[in-house]
Amino acid sequence: FRKLNGVAAMATPSKSRSTERTERERSDGTPVRQASSSSLTDPGGVKDIWSMAIKARDAQKALLEEEKTLLFVGGKSSGKTTIIDRFLEKPPEPPKPTTALEYKYGRKSRSLEQTRDLVHIWELAGGLSLAKLMDSVITPATLRTIAIVFVIDLSQPQDIWPTLDGLLKAVRARVDRVAGDMGAKDPKIAAALKKKATSKYPEDFKDREFVTPLPMPVIIAGTKYDKFQSMESEKRKLVCNAMRFVAHVNGASLLFVSEKDEALMSRLRSILSFLAFKTSKPSRSVCVDPSKPLVVPVGLDSLAQIGTPPLPDRSEDVDPLSAKRPLEVWSVKLAAVFPPEANRTEQADPSANPKYAEPEVDKMRAQKDEELDKYRREAERKARELAQRAQIEEQGSERPDRDERRTSSSTRDKDKERDKDKEPRERSSSRSKR
Repeated sequence: FRKLNGVAAMATPSKSRSTERTERERSDGTPVRQASSSSLTDPGGVKDIWSMAIKARDAQKALLEEEKTLLFVGGKSSGKTTIIDRFLEKPPEPPKPTTALEYKYGRKSRSLEQTRDLVHIWELAGGLSLAKLMDSVITPATLRTIAIVFVIDLSQPQDIWPTLDGLLKAVRARVDRVAGDMGAKDPKIAAALKKKATSKYPEDFKDREFVTPLPMPVIIAGTKYDKFQSMESEKRKLVCNAMRFVAHVNGASLLFVSEKDEALMSRLRSILSFLAFKTSKPSRSVCVDPSKPLVVPVGLDSLAQIGTPPLPDRSEDVDPLSAKRPLEVWSVKLAAVFPPEANRTEQADPSANPKYAEPEVDKMRAQKDEELDKYRREAERKARELAQRAQIEEQGSERPDRDERRTSSSTRDKDKERDKDKEPRERSSSRSKR
């Protein structure tokens, strides 16, 4: 403090000339300090820049986490493309056969925001024959945001169990491998995935010790229900209970659909929309009547309601004792009632289909095939030369042994002859001495 004319006042820092000039030039007479250029390099400003960068990174990360992935797997001509086109609201047209692994995407605008959610859609063709291609979709980057849809053709009951069981095993093997790699780097991830898998079921779930759910949303969609409903009631009941059992122990929702029934397709679209864009939750209604289309959300079924798997009849030439688990009993029973077809045609090579012809790619493919044949012939020629050389060396190593054996035998013969000559001379010498 200092005294000015007897009045105590707080000392203020002296103003620069430019600042005083600015204050005088203000028309309203209100003194306003201008921000000096030094404030741009103030540590507080640097801190704000870093916080803005962190917020931008977090926003980008959150955006990536909101991008969902849908993977559709199933047998050939099971209806995967039809379901995807209905979900994306594409105009109806005859679906084209899917080749290998095809990609599509969908976008949906939010109601109160200007952003648009994105979903990546992958369709795997060929059933089990191309199951290895799903490794490029189920990755550490997508394991937390992916949902898998198994599309099963109900009009081909002999293929239901081989296709569903085989694809589930392939998906589980890939998921376990990716989750194991992620858990090895961060144990918290493994715990989070396990918690996510078990959270599908309610707290009072009684079959918790009998199920092994996958750590992502899983849908089993039985297609072509319009053809399936004309099947005999006992066979239809067997298929329904078997699929309920598989869905229950794997933590999947089960529903039957038909492209000719808009109500059933609308129910499936609402589930896919919820998985892709977090829209309103679909109805949790349950229908387990085999005479109607099944609708069984995950966690709302039980082993007691499904019942025990039926044992095969004696006339079916199937040993039920060979099946040690309920899953195997279901498999044995379905194989007995719906025997698999003996003559199955292999999937045609899409590269030989003229519909997918590309002159430049085909020319390069022919050149590479020719180089491969040339390399194979050269490798076979070198292998033959090495075999002949090894044989000659082996024969050469055997010759000295034979020569040595011959020399030793001739030496023994000479010794014998020498001994024979000695005996008469010794006899004559003894006679002369006598």
